[in-house]
Amino acid sequence: MLIRKLTARPTVERLTTEESVTHAIKLREVSLERFVTRLNLDVVIPDPLGKLLHSLPPAEGRALLKALARRIVWNKEPRRAVLFRYLLASTSEDFYDRADLLSLLKVMETYQPKDADDLLAHIPHWQEVLKREMLSAASPKPVFAARVQELHGGGRDRRHQDNSLISGKQHELQFLGRLQGVLKA
Repeated sequence: MLIRKLTARPTVERLTTEESVTHAIKLREVSLERFVTRLNLDVVIPDPLGKLLHSLPPAEGRALLKALARRIVWNKEPRRAVLFRYLLASTSEDFYDRADLLSLLKVMETYQPKDADDLLAHIPHWQEVLKREMLSAASPKPVFAARVQELHGGGRDRRHQDNSLISGKQHELQFLGRLQGVLKA
């Protein structure tokens, strides 16, 4: 029903090419069906979680929160409790972070923990892995050819560390710390 309404409307998407030319493309029914299916609009958000979603600080982010809450990973109550606890902690404006909620979704969908205790048990290992990856990214890879090492300054290696990778790992590490704090509370 909804898909037919969107098709009849018509629903148009604007795409911009590398040359900065914008093209309007009418979305076909099959594309609309894929997008609507991906939204999981048929999933009912439980009342306590729904009320909490409506009370979170940025009103403009609530549509994203509803979409996040409809994801399949939250279909079991122990997993939904993880989301509820994290969102409850997010009710203070200084704690709420959209990127953290997306990171939580990524962790839950990737590792599929059974509940908060299962998730909490894995966090120290993930933190150690991130610390090792940050140390590895901070030092340049070894040079196996003397001529290549000479080109990079000999004993004074001038290659730069990957700061964007290190920064991303630091954000992940900080998120895991916040998540751990919420789950232990």
